[in-house]
Amino acid sequence: MVVGVQFVQRQFRTKFGKQPPSDSSIRRCYAQFQETGCICIPELKVRIRTANETITADMRNELDYRVDVCRIAKGAHMETCKVCNKNLECCCIK
Repeated sequence: MVVGVQFVQRQFRTKFGKQPPSDSSIRRCYAQFQETGCICIPELKVRIRTANETITADMRNELDYRVDVCRIAKGAHMETCKVCNKNLECCCIK
């Protein structure tokens, strides 16, 4: 099924309740997806890379340990996540 730009804009407006991207933006993203198989936003890639580099090995080990404890206990042992200050079940298990 081939859909047009207007359909995409209508769906965006319905789902997010705000002004959709322009025709040219949608066409550019679609063309990029067909060429590369993904839609990569350069600024987002930089932010993700920077955030990933700031996480130390100790932080990763601590988070892995806490998630493992929670998985083994099937949620019975809940600790506060140091990443988001909520129960581990909120963000770290999914």
